[in-house]
Amino acid sequence: MFGDKPIIGLREGKIDPKRRMALHAFSGAEENDVLALVFDSKRQYIKVCRIEDVKVEYEFFKKHVDVEQEVLRNATTVEEIRHSLELVEEKRKLLDKYLHSLIDIVTVDKQRRILIPQLAAEEMGLENSKNLYLEGAMDHMNIYPNKDIYHEVKKALIQNN
Repeated sequence: MFGDKPIIGLREGKIDPKRRMALHAFSGAEENDVLALVFDSKRQYIKVCRIEDVKVEYEFFKKHVDVEQEVLRNATTVEEIRHSLELVEEKRKLLDKYLHSLIDIVTVDKQRRILIPQLAAEEMGLENSKNLYLEGAMDHMNIYPNKDIYHEVKKALIQNN
């Protein structure tokens, strides 16, 4: 099953004219696995993960909104109310951003392929991409439209740490 074992490695991949992409064996994907496709925050690559992981992340964000709303209900001063409203709004924006990054839910076919939705393929430039880069990231996989984007994202990660 996808992600049962750590997904480690970097492979080249291709997307066919019907927007199907093979998941390499290193992903552990099997027929009928249900996966989520999620844009990264800058919409440079697509994260492929188990649907259960998306549900856990959603609950994490939702819990923070609920906690802030409870703090707001218990606020007694204008300053506490103002501060709580700002926190609730900030958490809601994060939750909305997360929900809007979700592209689609896909099922792995018999040939261990997934269908990339047309709008996502167009936005990422995948339809014209000859060589995708598939990166294992322990419990999920990232799809980069080309080598340059892959290196750009990696360089930014190194500089931010």
